[in-house]
Amino acid sequence: MSYTVTVLERLKLDLNKKQYFEDNEYAIFLDEHGLNATDIYNKDTMLKKLLETTLEILEKIMNDDDYMRNIESKDFGSTGSAYENLEKQVNKIKDKIIALEDEEAGIENRSVFMMYYTNEL
Repeated sequence: MSYTVTVLERLKLDLNKKQYFEDNEYAIFLDEHGLNATDIYNKDTMLKKLLETTLEILEKIMNDDDYMRNIESKDFGSTGSAYENLEKQVNKIKDKIIALEDEEAGIENRSVFMMYYTNEL
């Protein structure tokens, strides 16, 4: 079964449907990473940019003391708990980005490897 969602809807899923910013602000973050909020999301071509956008949003929240105090009162017992939770999410996203980059590099290296040995024969 295949679902069709916009890039903005997919971003909100990555953010656990928490409305940290207004949709027009999310659109700015997406645009800065080369994505259009109203485009249909394509995992094969957009995943890394979406993860980078999610990462930037979470890091922005973590670096805003006023926002962290607001999150704490809504979702967590303390600012420390909120920060720890966001930090875990950030680290998971960074790991996913690194894995994608490694995968991309592996594909490129295999292509070069195959071209070199194919041409030598």
